Amino acid sequence: DASASDVPTDLQRVRFVATSRKPAVRAIVVPNPHLDRPLTPGTEIGPITVDFGRVHVESSITRKRVVLLLNVTNVLLRWQLLHVGRKKEKEKSVKDRGAKEPSRVPFNADESSDERDVFHFDLAVGEMRGPSKDVLVPGSNVRMPRWFPVTPALPHTLPAHDEHLFEPTKVTIAFRPTQNLLYVSRFRIMVDSGISADIICRGQGSYSEQDDCMDFLEA
Repeated sequence: DASASDVPTDLQRVRFVATSRKPAVRAIVVPNPHLDRPLTPGTEIGPITVDFGRVHVESSITRKRVVLLLNVTNVLLRWQLLHVGRKKEKEKSVKDRGAKEPSRVPFNADESSDERDVFHFDLAVGEMRGPSKDVLVPGSNVRMPRWFPVTPALPHTLPAHDEHLFEPTKVTIAFRPTQNLLYVSRFRIMVDSGISADIICRGQGSYSEQDDCMDFLEA
């Protein structure tokens, strides 16, 4: 009997290729023509700024803005809202710093106040499947979410049974100032083991009655 070692073996090599992705979030503020500059697709680099304008401290109507969160990957995304506080550093005199150390401008040189309690978010944690639904902007290669639902007059395909799971997450931010100050706070959409996004909220508290008026409508 021939031993098993004498039997020729047919070797076959199989190569496996895989791609590992990190979840990434994209934040887009719904534009307001009275508060924002014209939105140019593809220019939202870095943290986005949500401007609330001037609001009376005892206004009968709360100024609100809407931010859309999109999952740009096909990985399940889990996120939570965090406040990124400022580093308080006392200004040193020129003699204490020495001639070689360059002078530093204090962080609060713009006389703004970092009080997160004046900005109220209706959502602080969540998860999203991806990629989130968006459309191609006419005349460009940039994809943006829809601000409003599609009307029945426009042609569209039949929706899938799980289409609602891929809608962008809508986060509403309310601004309730307490003093006549400029409030500027940075918040972070922290993604679990992924790429996060920052949001800068800015609003001016006021005692003037001219700022206690009807709110603007979102564009």
